[in-house]
Amino acid sequence: MLQRLTFLLVFGLLIACGDDGSSPTTQPPEIVEPSMTFTGPTTSDPNAAPAQAYVTSANAMTSGMYGYMNDLLLTVGTEVQYDDGVWTWTYSDGIHTFRVFCEFKGDGWYFTYTIDGGIYSNCARAMGFTSTDGNSGWWKFLECGTGAVLASATWSGDASSGNADWYSGDFNAGGALVLQSMWTADATSQTTTLTAPSESRIVVTEDTDGSGELYVYDWDDANSEWDLIFEAHWNSNGSGWYTNHVTGNTVNWG
Repeated sequence: MLQRLTFLLVFGLLIACGDDGSSPTTQPPEIVEPSMTFTGPTTSDPNAAPAQAYVTSANAMTSGMYGYMNDLLLTVGTEVQYDDGVWTWTYSDGIHTFRVFCEFKGDGWYFTYTIDGGIYSNCARAMGFTSTDGNSGWWKFLECGTGAVLASATWSGDASSGNADWYSGDFNAGGALVLQSMWTADATSQTTTLTAPSESRIVVTEDTDGSGELYVYDWDDANSEWDLIFEAHWNSNGSGWYTNHVTGNTVNWG
């Protein structure tokens, strides 16, 4: 089975492990690595620099969270093995051996990610869950030795929309919410809303033809609302315009 989840935080991926837990499917589990980055206007016109800078900021918001997934993604990119109800991916960098285990347990698929070698001895670095329908789940990233949850995420989504929440610490044990991602998609465009609670929000729409738009908001503590401070719109040829709502300036490029 193959489910589609765009998990930004940047950070995201969906792993689907067969159709049941008793026997392997005809094909090994399929891995979906969703888009993690925004492109923005494709132009060298210096007038577009402020818009491109906010696109860079959006990418930075997602990549910080997604960093927890890097080694895991390398591992699930290798050939998968199946034995007695467990799918296993193994990757080695010459010093360390990384493994991802996936097992169906009735209500969904459970994952464990481990590292061996060097200073590590069967260190559990992450654990995760995907629901039976493939439309929701969670990840927890652990500290070796103590098992403490350093960061975690919950997600849900289908082929047309989804969301993910990233936490510092354990999401179900008092962890602090640090980033929210919500997205909708169709055949021609995808809109993503990235929110750092009580700080900033960036809404990016990118079309398949290369056009797009973004809106940037700052949190107003006094009025408990989001203030629009910047917006930009660009065409498929890279031309466009932006308005700085703080200064009132509108600038065209291309």
